[in-house]
Amino acid sequence: MLRITAMLGFLGVLLCLTLEAQQSLYYINTSTGIESAAFDGTNRQVIIPADLVKAQGVSLDLENGKIYWTDWVADKIQRANLDGSAIEDLINTGLQLPEGIALDLVHQKMYWVDSGSKKIQRANLNGAEVEDLVSYEQVNLDGIVLDIAKNKMYWTEWGDGAAIGKVKRAKLDGTDIQTLFAIQDGVLKGIDLDLEEGKVYWTDCTFSTITRANLDGSQVEVVVDNIWGTPNGLAIDKEGGKMYWTDLALRKIQRANLDGSAIEDVIINDLDTPQGLTLISCGQQKRVDCLPTATANLSATGPELILYPNPAHQTLSIEQLPVLSFLRIYDTQGRLLLQKKVSQAQLKVAVGHWPNGIYQIQLTVPEEGMFSYRFQKTTR
Repeated sequence: MLRITAMLGFLGVLLCLTLEAQQSLYYINTSTGIESAAFDGTNRQVIIPADLVKAQGVSLDLENGKIYWTDWVADKIQRANLDGSAIEDLINTGLQLPEGIALDLVHQKMYWVDSGSKKIQRANLNGAEVEDLVSYEQVNLDGIVLDIAKNKMYWTEWGDGAAIGKVKRAKLDGTDIQTLFAIQDGVLKGIDLDLEEGKVYWTDCTFSTITRANLDGSQVEVVVDNIWGTPNGLAIDKEGGKMYWTDLALRKIQRANLDGSAIEDVIINDLDTPQGLTLISCGQQKRVDCLPTATANLSATGPELILYPNPAHQTLSIEQLPVLSFLRIYDTQGRLLLQKKVSQAQLKVAVGHWPNGIYQIQLTVPEEGMFSYRFQKTTR
């Protein structure tokens, strides 16, 4: 067994250091364009002005410093640098009303829903190789979110002739479609996942609710009710223990605990028909260790972990983990392969299917800082 002390890691730490100045919330304000703000609603900035975009869905690729969005007026999918410069059209034909968008940075794909063409589609991040995954005759499609590790996509839809709102999921290639939830007259919009707890959350504009269920659709529970608005876009901040949503009628961005308690306003002024929103991410995951509070305490010393075998072949064992810390593993391209909240001091990670090479472990310990370790994966 090999004891490894923390070192300033290569790619992942450098990545998050470059991101600590970034904002935390990115959202669509129809009157101004695409904005960003801190989690408490302060420090608002317009990233893409409204005269350049009429966005509906938004997603971030912070590894490459890009923001992606759907434009449901110009029928385009576009991207730009995070400061709003270098806007480029990715897809500008074949779209009729593109709405939600999600990125798969592991396989370099983007996924979106299009209510006009009534399709779920995907393409390369540069817009090439467009594929039809799911096609409908009559339905409104709204939000989409991905579970890359489980090869699943989840989406919301409503209408469908009988005016039934639904949450569905399928494999990433569009096969094996399952209906997880259905409600008469529901208009289901925003959707996000809490993969650690195995939950899917969604908003319903008709009934002014935010609901969650297990990823298989069981144990449905309304967590936010009677807010007298029309909740729309939704994003989960797992580490902060919060969910954020835009509200079309109230013209607000609000948040609450993940159980729906402690509802509070985040942004209440100068919002016009707010649409999609997302949270800052590091790799393809949500608001992990890119905040200044996490990076300010970087140190060359940290918890002594035991990694064995190292090199690893099929399974890597990690021991002496601080409980309640957050562990992530990145490959040499900075792609996030595993994220887990540590609940016990020992963890086994299946690495047999990973390519040979050097991998980085990032360990974020609350109130102490972020620490980095490396291990090697080889074939016997």
